[in-house]
Amino acid sequence: MGDAGKASSADAGTLVVPKTIHRQGATAGASSAQFDIYRRHRREENFRLESLKEEKEAREKNAAHQRKIEANLKEAEERTARKAEKRRRRKANEKEARRKKKSKKVSKAEPAKSSSSSNDADRAEMKKLVEQLESEKSEAGAANKFANDGSFMDGFLALQEYMKAKQRA
Repeated sequence: MGDAGKASSADAGTLVVPKTIHRQGATAGASSAQFDIYRRHRREENFRLESLKEEKEAREKNAAHQRKIEANLKEAEERTARKAEKRRRRKANEKEARRKKKSKKVSKAEPAKSSSSSNDADRAEMKKLVEQLESEKSEAGAANKFANDGSFMDGFLALQEYMKAKQRA
């Protein structure tokens, strides 16, 4: 018993405490009433130890589950970012292709223009359409910029048709 508080040579700096088990049984001078107390204490201690073990396992499972959720979220965010970047690049490439296609059409259409007189006629026609739209706007009243009878849309469609016909010519 004199060695109980000393550290062993293998575990330098570690305090070794001997395990003592205090159990009372129905023998050794104890009355029979002590046995019931002993069983109750043993049952309570075992229940306490079991609940501590279950709580620890539950915490470990919860921590593992949280780590898994975080990993899944991180992976989903990375996947979403990659796909978003891919969509952005694809849209940029499509936009660039449309721009190149449009510039090719414009470069092909430029030699077809004959003179500045056609440009003057085009400007006059555009001015006429704009004046017509402005007169319709003034007829609609000061409170509303556009008539609610579809005349704005008709004017816009007429302008689009004019521009398409002009490009074809």
